[in-house]
Amino acid sequence: MSYGLPMRFGPISDGVEYHIIMRAYQESEGTAMAKAISRANIQRYIMLSATQTPAMEETWMEQTATAKDDCTWAICIAQDSSDELGTPIGSTGLHGIKDGRAHSGIVIYNDSFWGYGIASACHRARSLYAHEVLGIRAIDSFVIRSNDASLKALENIGYTRTGTQYSHSIVDGKVCHVDNLTWVNPFGHQWDYFWGDNQPPEEFNISRRNAELAIKRAKKDVTFM
Repeated sequence: MSYGLPMRFGPISDGVEYHIIMRAYQESEGTAMAKAISRANIQRYIMLSATQTPAMEETWMEQTATAKDDCTWAICIAQDSSDELGTPIGSTGLHGIKDGRAHSGIVIYNDSFWGYGIASACHRARSLYAHEVLGIRAIDSFVIRSNDASLKALENIGYTRTGTQYSHSIVDGKVCHVDNLTWVNPFGHQWDYFWGDNQPPEEFNISRRNAELAIKRAKKDVTFM
């Protein structure tokens, strides 16, 4: 499965339009990614505390290209609508895909693009792909307690908080708790199969509406390349 099919879309924030492409990493992009992801203000959100080298990122890209149970994308900013490659600013993916379930993750490692709705747009595109291409029933994720923006972005596209992992890790010498979240495919058979004979809790019914709206919006915004 490795890399997902390439997609493009573009949010507009404060009057600024961004052309976004989600695609496979290119072999030459490991050096820039290693430098960006090694910065302290990025590592505290992805719970790392060690410098990443170009060789480490190139190894990661090679492993990603052959992973059977992962579906990964580089998040890229394109110059305009004719640019089909763009420049990577982050990564996102669906990992450990098995029996219709996966775990999601995202990092925008170029922080100059934080706060413009890019992560949210990528979440929507990823959810569309999970539903229409992979047929996934549910996606799990987690967010560090202090990362309110990421928590809100996931909840807005249909994730529901399901619990807390206390003392999950140590970052900058501080104990980090994380919130667990689950997204359930909101449509027809996938939704019914997930719940079986059980009635979904009300908070999941609210999230279901958010998930439906997110996928419907993604269908309008996303173009498969």
